Amino acid sequence: MLHVMPAEAALVQAIVAVAHQAIAARPTYPAVAAAGQLARCLSLLGFDSELIPACTTVGYQDRGKTRFREIGVWQEPPIVRADGTTDGHVVVWCDSLTRCIDLAPCQDRLLRGASTSGVPSDQPVVLPVAGGRRQLLDRSRQMVTPRPPFLLHWMFFPNWMPMLDPLLDRHSVAIEQGGLAMAHASLDLLSALAVVRDLPLLDELYPSLGDLLSGRRSLPALLDAVSRDECEASGADR
Repeated sequence: MLHVMPAEAALVQAIVAVAHQAIAARPTYPAVAAAGQLARCLSLLGFDSELIPACTTVGYQDRGKTRFREIGVWQEPPIVRADGTTDGHVVVWCDSLTRCIDLAPCQDRLLRGASTSGVPSDQPVVLPVAGGRRQLLDRSRQMVTPRPPFLLHWMFFPNWMPMLDPLLDRHSVAIEQGGLAMAHASLDLLSALAVVRDLPLLDELYPSLGDLLSGRRSLPALLDAVSRDECEASGADR
């Protein structure tokens, strides 16, 4: 699909595909840390990005009844427990691309359990928001998207971010190294894509990324990778 998508959409999907590949099969991987890695990846590639606390509500039918599953909290602020776990959830807002990316489906057991080759329910959600961050946070507008057989709805709470900072600090090494690894993998995928299709729009719209793709600038070198065991030992935020 990357061969036929518009250049900007292909860019986003390439980065999201790398994130999905990194965490989709790891249900105990810290979800907030994974979002932090994606935000760091985007920053390294030259895009403005931030984490926004959110509650993702999954609506579905079960035996003729409509049921809801919440990923994150909305009635009260999130907490970070002494063991490094949290009941909170965050999405990644990329202002440069005017898109909100939610990795929750990659790890949620309900969505992962329903995912098949024909119905990829466990893929990250990418929400284009033409009106930017202001529209994203506008409570008068519903952020809803269908993912059959589910319906996903979002609420956002940017003021809660300081409450999750201790968790991000706890996972700072994994976030930095994982974000750098994602950035390298994304750049490799985009470079391979540039061989088979013309991507001049990316160079024009995103000069920093263009410098990376052309070799005029390089990403920091990868240090020793943070192992899966080390990352998972640092705690799973559920």
